[in-house]
Amino acid sequence: RSTLFPYTTLFRSSHHSQSASDFVKFYGKIKAGEGTVNNKDILKFSNLFEDAITLDNMTRGQLVAICRLLELTPIGTNAFLRFQIEMQLRKLKADDVIINREGVEQLTVGELQTACKERGMRAVGLTQGKLVTQLRQWIELSTNEKVPPSLLLLSRTLYLPDTVAPAQAIERSISALPEAVATGAKAKLGDRKSTRLNSSHPRYL
Repeated sequence: RSTLFPYTTLFRSSHHSQSASDFVKFYGKIKAGEGTVNNKDILKFSNLFEDAITLDNMTRGQLVAICRLLELTPIGTNAFLRFQIEMQLRKLKADDVIINREGVEQLTVGELQTACKERGMRAVGLTQGKLVTQLRQWIELSTNEKVPPSLLLLSRTLYLPDTVAPAQAIERSISALPEAVATGAKAKLGDRKSTRLNSSHPRYL
């Protein structure tokens, strides 16, 4: 609970809005481990933790864990590890769009296994139905709920039980990240609000 005070203080000088206030409360609950965050808020705010913000502030241990999960080289500078992961995330995002459009059910067992493995999920020893279910779940979160893949991958490195619901796995990922990531996410919330305000009040020459 001691982490909440400096975090809240950090935002005290920024422009207050209901969304910003809700975000601070949301993040405070997660860091405090109160277990009172609802799934709707988790999915609502998770998209603020964009891949660029998250990767830039991950610890080296987290970067190495994701590289190993994706079978990438876990050796090198942090910048190199981030670059490798970023390239893989771009590929996954493009693939997610295609799979979402064409349908998970259209993939062969081999394609399902490859897709699951590339996303850090178990791919061997599962029935076709299980492969479809877990890949469909990833696609739903990635493309429809706009959950950044970096959060989804980080949750895979936490070795959570299969019984943990997707929203709770995302919550665990956010909780494991350094608070600097939340600072960037909060700033992103402000940027989005400014963009909406500017677009709703166009300037005429």
